Amino acid sequence: MQRFAAVWVASPRKLMGALLMLLVAGGLAVGSGASFTSQTASPGNMITAGALTANNDKKDNGTEGAIFHADNMKPGDTVTGTVTVSNTGNVAGDFNLSMAAPSLSGTGSDLSDRLHLKVEALDSSDAVTGTPIADTLISSVGTSPVSLGTWAGNTNHKYRFTVTWPTGLIGDNAYMSSGVSMDFTWSATQA
Repeated sequence: MQRFAAVWVASPRKLMGALLMLLVAGGLAVGSGASFTSQTASPGNMITAGALTANNDKKDNGTEGAIFHADNMKPGDTVTGTVTVSNTGNVAGDFNLSMAAPSLSGTGSDLSDRLHLKVEALDSSDAVTGTPIADTLISSVGTSPVSLGTWAGNTNHKYRFTVTWPTGLIGDNAYMSSGVSMDFTWSATQA
């Protein structure tokens, strides 16, 4: 402190000048923008959810979605129907086909024990594409879902359902005046 006082007494102007110069130099260094700066923007970022939607061409056809319908069926008759099932969404999905337990009607024996159901995948020319999805008595189909594979979004798959009353079986008279109905459900889970 004594040195400062000695310099102050000897030359207060020089000391004030030196302090002033230091303040100006510091201000220039800070206020001059002596560092580089830059920026860039990425505006408009958005995320939308996809959709997985199962649909079929029988849903709104006036017959309440039935793939086939047969009145007065008898031994030797066959009824066939086709359905096109679609993934109308834009997300891939694992598709399944399941059937509810058959519903019986009428006064005869259980017709589901007599009728044979075959379900086949078709290509665009209606040719069978491989092993049938189901090929058994209606009473044996069961209610567990059958895997149809993974379908990409906006794709269609066509299926043929064939119900046959085989000939040459003993005891067909017991099935007169009986009926059976089946509900099929197409379901999908995100792949």
